[in-house]
Amino acid sequence: MLKSLKSLSGSLTAQVICFFFCAGIFLPNGIKTLSLILLLLYLLPGLSRNNWLPGIRKDGFALVSCGFFLITALSWFWSSNKAEYYSELQSKLPLFLVPLVICIPNRRLKATERPLLLALYFTGILISLACLFHAAFFGKDLPLSERMVYEELARFSGIQPIYLSLYLILSSFAWYRMRQCEQLPAGRWHLLAPVFFYLMVVQLSSRTELMVYTGGVFFVVMRHFRAHLLKVAAGFAAFTLLTALLISLDKTNLSRYSEMLDFRKDYRQNDWGGRSLRLEKWKNTLECYRQFPLLGTGAGDCSDELQKVYQRNGFDIAYNAQYNPHNQYLQVLLTLGPVGLLFFLALFGTAIYRARIQKNFTLFLLAYIFAASMITESMLERQTGMFLFSVLMAFFAAMPEKADAETPSGEA
Repeated sequence: MLKSLKSLSGSLTAQVICFFFCAGIFLPNGIKTLSLILLLLYLLPGLSRNNWLPGIRKDGFALVSCGFFLITALSWFWSSNKAEYYSELQSKLPLFLVPLVICIPNRRLKATERPLLLALYFTGILISLACLFHAAFFGKDLPLSERMVYEELARFSGIQPIYLSLYLILSSFAWYRMRQCEQLPAGRWHLLAPVFFYLMVVQLSSRTELMVYTGGVFFVVMRHFRAHLLKVAAGFAAFTLLTALLISLDKTNLSRYSEMLDFRKDYRQNDWGGRSLRLEKWKNTLECYRQFPLLGTGAGDCSDELQKVYQRNGFDIAYNAQYNPHNQYLQVLLTLGPVGLLFFLALFGTAIYRARIQKNFTLFLLAYIFAASMITESMLERQTGMFLFSVLMAFFAAMPEKADAETPSGEA
């Protein structure tokens, strides 16, 4: 009886802490940091003291993550702006601390998986409903259709549409993982959750994240229904038509996607920037990198040096807004040079290698979501992206068993 009560208490504690971590993504940075600290403190007693040092040596993901942080720390020697250096180093600290607590053999890890998945899943539903309610009844004095799209829809969440879209894709990932492991809560309505998240991503009008979501759906369908290619092709044709129809129903959505496909205009003529604006940022970033080809600018000088290039090239919109490269790979290359980029790419490489060895499709899917999302966004330059990436990648890379043994009956 006592053992049962202790187990129930531990499960409830894990659930509360995981919900606080997930809810913290939508709260001010101080609370966000506190939520991460509490999650790590909860997992800390689960570390195996005897296996900790051997575990570090054997865990490729933990080594690469800590190595990337240490390269960032070493850039002190070639960073001129020390104040910005310390700020950047502090922001990257989760890449060092989180793997040390999560990736090394941890007795609490498996018991925390379902609470974390439930928290990620239900907070995705709750924040979506809250955004819809706020936009419908407390939004700006605009037509309802304009309040239910892009920044107006995301306003209540406190984060940008692209980050909210990423979070909802991760909520869909949590749904899929629980379904695979037969941990999904009872109730038929849960089967509609991925459709609801998909509709939200369409309305949030994050073009990159809609493509990421579509790519993720493609991987899942091909994994479980690859023997039925004709049905898969028909399903994706219908999926594409439905997406196009939904986009065409709202003028903001239609305008944003039309701009993306219009190669005749550049960022000076577009209303939303998007593709052409990002291409111009990337061109300026590479020009800046060529001035620091071996070591990069260092963690302290990346922004300063990039702004100089913006100003020199008359790229006023980027200079006035102090834009970063909006590509995490180019951001790392500019900051830490080829060695830093190699370590960063190795984060995904070690995760995908582990997914292949363990036949863990959900780990591959998670790595894909983050890797694809970072093509058009410097996601680790914001706490939201950093916390989600460091915790979820480390957590699911560290799960010890072949987690994807169970698959839906539709798999060939």
